[in-house]
Amino acid sequence: MKLAYRIVLLVLLVQVTATATLWTLNPTDPASQAVFATLLGIDLLGFAMVSYLYRSDKGKTGFSRPWVLVGCGMFAVLLLAILFLV
Repeated sequence: MKLAYRIVLLVLLVQVTATATLWTLNPTDPASQAVFATLLGIDLLGFAMVSYLYRSDKGKTGFSRPWVLVGCGMFAVLLLAILFLV
């Protein structure tokens, strides 16, 4: 299995977890609204990473590891932000 496919599977796993958490939040609670926005940011970042990896794989140019690491770092920052919001 290619490295890009493994990364996509992990990103999709994070997206599914974030989306499942979004469904459990109370929309009227202000703290839940902040968490919702952060989880939505995680979903959008995951979509951007999957589309980047797809375009890189189809273009036969390969993906840039530093950009993927930046995306993973942003996942970590957003997940840590959720801990401080709750």
